[in-house]
Amino acid sequence: TSQGADLIESFGIGAIFGSIWYCTLNGTIETTLIN
Repeated sequence: TSQGADLIESFGIGAIFGSIWYCTLNGTIETTLIN
């Protein structure tokens, strides 16, 4: 259904932004610990 497609599309976008946010957060923490 169109609702199912929207759900998958929204989840996919959320996963992409989530991954970017997670990687950015991890990088910030690692940089802080190293410095």
